[in-house]
Amino acid sequence: MCCRPEELEFVDNGTVKGIVKQEEFLGFYRQYCVETETHETIIVRTDRGVKKEVGKEIQLQVK
Repeated sequence: MCCRPEELEFVDNGTVKGIVKQEEFLGFYRQYCVETETHETIIVRTDRGVKKEVGKEIQLQVK
């Protein structure tokens, strides 16, 4: 499956589970590198107000 990084969102009960490996503040948005349970790396872009800690388990879904 392929989707744009801004089409993913952090949720409490998502279809993809992973760990935040890196977080970058890029002005108008934040960009996260997430390693999934299957050891794939996914890039996620969120509004700058969304903050997730590096090393924390998260869940994602497509908007």
